Amino acid sequence: FARVLRPGGHALVAFHVRDAETSAGQEKTLTQWWGNDVELTFRFGRASPYPLEPRAVVASYAEETLTIWASTQAPHHVRDHAADLFGLRYDRVRVVSHETGGGFGAKEHLYPDEALVCLAAIRTGRPVRWSEEPADRLVATLPARAAVHRGILAMDADGRFLALYADMLADLGAHPSNCGISPAAVSATMLPGPYRFDRVGARVRGAVTTSTPTGSYR
Repeated sequence: FARVLRPGGHALVAFHVRDAETSAGQEKTLTQWWGNDVELTFRFGRASPYPLEPRAVVASYAEETLTIWASTQAPHHVRDHAADLFGLRYDRVRVVSHETGGGFGAKEHLYPDEALVCLAAIRTGRPVRWSEEPADRLVATLPARAAVHRGILAMDADGRFLALYADMLADLGAHPSNCGISPAAVSATMLPGPYRFDRVGARVRGAVTTSTPTGSYR
């Protein structure tokens, strides 16, 4: 993780979710009934998307209608975000998306820099365009992962899985992105995978750091 914001070495925890089965002090009861426990810590680095074509936007504003040409995989999200941001009706925002050039989750919303392009078009009354440089992608386009998972697996004497517990700490970056805590929450819900357990529990936390916000990425 990037350096923490709070003096004294403690990260700013933006959210803390614990399932009903693992209330405070009950984590060990999930996995240590049988005495055959395996505990491992996994560190997941950031995965930065690298689409064939970078993010690019052309925006124009005429006759009280905002038109956005964008390299996006979710034009309806872009329309809704722009309309809400600028106080426009949804039918006054038109989004055109041609070949996306790859997205994988990184192009499914309106970014702040793209919103500034729209704002410039609204204020000047002239078309404005912007395209992302390779260096921009590393500092502005949402990466994914960036988490530490501590897992405890309990088995019986024959090696059959009995219980599973995970303590997950996600790096949210400087602020939660458009998808909020969803990637971390999905990690918790997908924890059992295709296996059968008698009990499964998780604690999910998100820390705010001085890095690019994280989001969804395939």
